[in-house]
Amino acid sequence: MIKYSNRRIKTVFGIIVVMLFITSSFVLLPADYELYLTTDIASLRQSLLLISILLSISITFLFVFNKTQFNKGKWSKVIHIGYIFLLGFGFSYFTSNILTTITLQVNRLTTAKTFTKTFLASTIETTNNEGVTDSKLWVVMHDEIYEVRGRILHKSYDDNVDGLFMNYDDFMKIADKKEFEITLEEGVFGIPFNPKVIE
Repeated sequence: MIKYSNRRIKTVFGIIVVMLFITSSFVLLPADYELYLTTDIASLRQSLLLISILLSISITFLFVFNKTQFNKGKWSKVIHIGYIFLLGFGFSYFTSNILTTITLQVNRLTTAKTFTKTFLASTIETTNNEGVTDSKLWVVMHDEIYEVRGRILHKSYDDNVDGLFMNYDDFMKIADKKEFEITLEEGVFGIPFNPKVIE
């Protein structure tokens, strides 16, 4: 009866974890990328990496640990624990998505302050059939949403860039500009969100 109850609890818990992963990865997180700067999400993921791995290993331990297998001998213990660690490490991507989504959702529950930054749009060079080279804003289209690639002035970057998501009206305000002002809100955890083009 106890074993059946434990199996049932694990099954329900497993279904909840899978549903959380699906919701965070395919619904909430893609939407969050439009509300946050790309590099801020990447930095958050990096800061949550160790917690994601430990949480993933802990969850894997609850589901996979087999007392009978563990008690067979020294090498059996080593192999069993190693298997749990490897499997848990492999699932850390899932827990990373869940933790990142939760953090980003909680971060924008309240706004600590609103501030202004200068956005430097990246450009790409194109050459027409006549050999004339032209420089245009680096824009990626997502259905009817414009993602303008670039960097925040005075913000430290490696080789990556940020992407600002905007509708057609906002894009037309900056279509001919390589530098423009945006506003950002600072959330609960100090992560900027909701970038808006200043008219």
